[in-house]
Amino acid sequence: MLSDSILKEKYIANEKVRKIIKNPDTSKVLRILRKWVEQGLLIKIDTGAKKTVKYRLPIDEEGEYLFAHYNANKN
Repeated sequence: MLSDSILKEKYIANEKVRKIIKNPDTSKVLRILRKWVEQGLLIKIDTGAKKTVKYRLPIDEEGEYLFAHYNANKN
């Protein structure tokens, strides 16, 4: 699952998302990632080069990932 991967690795890139959702289309996954950034679900970490852009979950005031509690309470 995508959220599990982000929580485990702290960051995720387009390539990893393509593998997880089994969609090889870089442009389509980029549109998905941009939408998630606009919705506040992810934060874009701009590294200066397109191939190395990473994304992470937002962090609350206590320094915890905002959606970590949702996943923990889900089971």
